[in-house]
Amino acid sequence: MDIAAEQDRTIAYWQRWARQCEYDGPYYDRVIRSALVLKLLIHEPSGGVVGAPTTSLPCQIGGQRNWDYRYTWLRDTGMLLDALQQLGYHEESKRFIDWLEQICLHCNDGLRIMYRVDGEIAPDEQTLDHLAGFQNSSPVRIGNGATDQTQIDVYGHVLDAVVLCFERMPRKLKPQLWDLLRSLADRAAKGWREDDHGPWEIRGPAQPYLYSKLYCWVGLDRAIRFAEKHRLDGDREYWKQQRDEIRDTILSRGFHPSLRAFTETLGGDRLDASVLSIPLTGFLPGDDPRVVSTIETLKKNLSSNRLMYRYRHDDGLPGHDNPFSLCGFWMVMNLVLAGQIDEAKQWFDHLCSFANDVGLMSEQIDPKSGMLLGNFPQGFTHLGLIRAALHLRAAEDGGTGSK
Repeated sequence: MDIAAEQDRTIAYWQRWARQCEYDGPYYDRVIRSALVLKLLIHEPSGGVVGAPTTSLPCQIGGQRNWDYRYTWLRDTGMLLDALQQLGYHEESKRFIDWLEQICLHCNDGLRIMYRVDGEIAPDEQTLDHLAGFQNSSPVRIGNGATDQTQIDVYGHVLDAVVLCFERMPRKLKPQLWDLLRSLADRAAKGWREDDHGPWEIRGPAQPYLYSKLYCWVGLDRAIRFAEKHRLDGDREYWKQQRDEIRDTILSRGFHPSLRAFTETLGGDRLDASVLSIPLTGFLPGDDPRVVSTIETLKKNLSSNRLMYRYRHDDGLPGHDNPFSLCGFWMVMNLVLAGQIDEAKQWFDHLCSFANDVGLMSEQIDPKSGMLLGNFPQGFTHLGLIRAALHLRAAEDGGTGSK
């Protein structure tokens, strides 16, 4: 093997890929670095995408919040591909749809929330007790205990990602893929009232998480739009009825008047940063008074020095959660949509300051030391950075943000 020639070929490949990026706005260097991270999380032979390439890097040094992220989460992948598509990268989305179509052939027992990159079911969780873990943070885990959880938001994430892909880059729709999408819309319509484990995969009793209901609404909204545009079969009237009922339920039971904020669960009083997804999905405009007051309430109660926690309540696990990088970028996007551009830039710059010397970021951040925590580099974080930068560019261009 000619090592020098192979090195030159590899460099040329990545330079050629980077030049395809259509983004020309502010923070270009950070955006293209994040795009490269997302590309590197894609398994080239299959098109599957891992959440991160590592396992058991701790969210708290010396703690037990150590998880295996080397699997394909349908939720994460939908967001990741949306970010790449907005930069002009469509081939990765088409390959993921091919991967998803293969999953369709073997998912008679229903679509799961995560898979191995080769499309096989993610393994059950095991602990490797002979390993001490990073800085004595044990246990070291392989497999993932959330693989059998109920997470009804997955219906909406898959529908959103696939519909957006077809709208941005039309291609022939295979019948088995529409069969899957139609069945996901049916499940969202019939199952949105179910309790589940939410986007954070809480290892406790199922709850009526607002985020999960929101993404059932998203799934139905996208399925209706797609079916009407392409004249596809499906129970559209039923989907519309349930979509509207979900909306009414979220608005009547998801907003807490005293807290002046949307809450973690329907009828609950606990705060959770996942509700920042409300304006990002088009459920409400970013300048809606309920969205604006939610932003202020979350900044007051869930943020510290422009770092955003997912939640501050006890989640049943030993130790504590640290600020979650993606949630900080969600806040940036919310501030842009609310017209608070200067503050959005301050949040963005501060979050990016925690990247390492080559621009990589992790899942969480130690608010005292600035140490990067959790699995690394984290796809969630880098897709959040890209989407936040897109919102800031849209604001500079005179718009209010980017989907």
